[in-house]
Amino acid sequence: MSEADRPVRKELRLTGKIIAPGIGCGHVHFEEPMLSSSEPSTIQPEQEQAELAALERAIELVKSNIQQHIREAYAPADEDLHQILYAHRVILEDQRFLDGIRDRIVKLRYTAERAVREAFTAMADRLASTGDLALQARAHDLREVCQRLRSVLLHGAPPSPPVYTDGKPLVFLSGTLHTASVLRARQFRAAGFVTSCETTASQAAILLRASGIPALGRVELPHAAIEEGGPLVVDAIRGEVILWPEPDTIRSIIQRAAELRGKDESPTVPPLQVQSPDGRLITLWANIDHPSQVNQVAKQGLTGVGLFRTEFLYLEHGHIPDEQQQLAVYRQVIERLGGRPIVIRTFDFGADHIPPGLDQHPGANPALGMRGIRRHLRSQTDELRIQLRAILQTSPSADVSILLPMVTHTSDVWAVRTILDSVIDELDQEGVPFNRDIKLGAMIEVPSAAFCTADLFQVVDFVTIGTNDLIQYMTASDRGNEAVVDYQTPEVAGIRPLLEYVMSQARALGKERDVYVCGDMASDPRGARALVDLGISTLSILPAAADEVKRAIELPEG
Repeated sequence: MSEADRPVRKELRLTGKIIAPGIGCGHVHFEEPMLSSSEPSTIQPEQEQAELAALERAIELVKSNIQQHIREAYAPADEDLHQILYAHRVILEDQRFLDGIRDRIVKLRYTAERAVREAFTAMADRLASTGDLALQARAHDLREVCQRLRSVLLHGAPPSPPVYTDGKPLVFLSGTLHTASVLRARQFRAAGFVTSCETTASQAAILLRASGIPALGRVELPHAAIEEGGPLVVDAIRGEVILWPEPDTIRSIIQRAAELRGKDESPTVPPLQVQSPDGRLITLWANIDHPSQVNQVAKQGLTGVGLFRTEFLYLEHGHIPDEQQQLAVYRQVIERLGGRPIVIRTFDFGADHIPPGLDQHPGANPALGMRGIRRHLRSQTDELRIQLRAILQTSPSADVSILLPMVTHTSDVWAVRTILDSVIDELDQEGVPFNRDIKLGAMIEVPSAAFCTADLFQVVDFVTIGTNDLIQYMTASDRGNEAVVDYQTPEVAGIRPLLEYVMSQARALGKERDVYVCGDMASDPRGARALVDLGISTLSILPAAADEVKRAIELPEG
């Protein structure tokens, strides 16, 4: 279509939930088909044959260009190219599986798109939860083939490979939020990422924040208003997506982006003095997912890093780095903090946190299985020892603490302390300097841990409440499952009475200032104020949320 024939588009603004803060401008790339809720998902009996025919056309079209797609999506030198090609062909020629899709059209009166989406998703989810590496790889293949079929059914053609348009970067649009999509966005240095996915607390979301890509979730993007290559702005400061921005809007966005960069380059400021209406001093720390975010701690006037997620080390290397590699990264982060304290969390792999290639553990409910410290204690103690050695060696001249994820009971902590004591003995014998009194903390993400707060304080120095997982387990709603996302709120979870119990146990021991909170609730202004009203004095938040959280905490009552 020539520019002269292109219809005039009006600027359209849509809202979403901020996943990763920032501002990005670029051209649309459909990483995965977007489906508006206004599009029909069921059909009338007389439409059955047309939908079946559309399905067959889509299958044939995807099959006809599958080799070209594989070469575009994967490196030409990839040794597994032929295996990937074979796997995709097997899926498209599996008549039993395809008959299941046809049955959905005929018996359930689904559109071809919905039938494809639900059949592929159900099968991929089953395979992904098995813990078998080969079956999990097949789940990835299923999702990729599903994406291409849906693109043909919705848009008439398979998705295009990512390309740069007029030298400008891309904004990735996707109906779902998977780690593979984020890694592709990183590969192409995307200017932004927009998804209609309701679940914004997954490992893929954490990876987006670590990548520094401005990103919004829970955005309903009407397909009629978007086209591949069209201009789009991701304003992940105000929570807006701007389609077909007007020249004045672009100028304003460029100015705001420059101001944001200027703030990043501005001198550091001392830790914020935040005071609640009842006169208590509130400490604001930072959650960071990657060393690239360290500068934001001082720029935003935060006291230190209350949660340093370390999973990026695997995601970037494709393997668990050795002791010296980890030590180099930790020391770099500590040096850039300029004396501010840091809490380093040990690896939290498992459930939606498990990347491809890492050790897998079978189980029908991965979120209830081998994740966090359970995985370390039951199958990966050497990995834990290496990480503890690296963390301990950073600490002689720095204020460093260790945080254990997914603690269920004091027995988990005692087991870690046994390993920690052994590591300390090793370092002693080697003559390596370290801080013998390094603080140890436990994440309260499981309700059972909350109920044994008093016991935990007998074996740890502090506790950190992870609201995302705590809500997930209290409501029995998988935070990676969009169908139950409405349950994943503090109000529905009834989390307040449990937090009150934790604080009452801490107060009885004089440990109320040793209760920290991280997670989305602490970064939300209303949630942060509610936590402070419960007596919690230390919040670990997204750096970009600092100003709004500070204002909410200091707002007079009434």
